[in-house]
Amino acid sequence: MKEESWFVISLIFRFRPSDSGRDNHEDCYGQENWYLYQGEDEEHVIRKSLEVAKLECETQLTQSDGVVGHYECLGIGDLLPINEEIEDGCEVLWEEYQDISLSDLKSRVNKKLPTS
Repeated sequence: MKEESWFVISLIFRFRPSDSGRDNHEDCYGQENWYLYQGEDEEHVIRKSLEVAKLECETQLTQSDGVVGHYECLGIGDLLPINEEIEDGCEVLWEEYQDISLSDLKSRVNKKLPTS
């Protein structure tokens, strides 16, 4: 059996109210959720995550504003291998910025969190 690796995968969801005839082009509530999966390869992780997403989308929910509906999985946002052993403090996500100004890079810093 092939050794399994860890991956982080993001899935994009939108909330569809049950009583809405909303067009697909209207504004909607959406989420990008990140998951940690172990699998033989990327295809295995994709299959596993989409199977779980399908099950989650079958559940009818009531939002905090009382709107009843369900989530629809629009697809995969990103799929990243984890190249380190899973342990406390290991790097699991990264994002690269090319040709970004220093001010734009600094704007990515959350001012509400400590920097040192």
